[in-house]
Amino acid sequence: MANSTSDACKSSFPKRQSKYATLVKNRDTENVKRRDQFFKKVRQKGEDRRWEVRGEQILRTDFLSRQKQWQEEQARRARELAAAPEDEDMEAGETPDSSQDIDLVEHFLSQENQELEATISMLDNERQNRSAQTAMTDYGSEDEEYDQYFMDIVQQVEQKVAGVVIAPEPHQDQGMDFVMG
Repeated sequence: MANSTSDACKSSFPKRQSKYATLVKNRDTENVKRRDQFFKKVRQKGEDRRWEVRGEQILRTDFLSRQKQWQEEQARRARELAAAPEDEDMEAGETPDSSQDIDLVEHFLSQENQELEATISMLDNERQNRSAQTAMTDYGSEDEEYDQYFMDIVQQVEQKVAGVVIAPEPHQDQGMDFVMG
């Protein structure tokens, strides 16, 4: 028994297993975790880039296939239009009456020429009236001159639209008034 008390006196610490410092273990495990996370991020970025490239390739091939389909559809429509009869109003078995068509065209053109001549004569009458009014007033106001220029420009534009170009009537040069003071 003496031995047991002497053993107890020798060591004041209980007899259990000792552990390594958790701080060192935690540091090692943290380094491993960080390294694993880093590699995981690198792998993920690589996969993201590959998927992005694949996505662009998929979009490009989709676009090209749609464009090819559209071109084929346009070519098919062009062939159908080329194969269609030129006169859609004509039913099967009918023949076009070219003399009747020519008469209609000539009648239409004669009406257009009559309307054009009436418009030209009306414009000539208006010009003559304006030139007579301008000749009566030697010194017109600036507003009247600007109105006259504006009306001439409007007439020229209307005539160009109608397909008729008539030379503009020269204006009387009234010169500029200078006041010397």
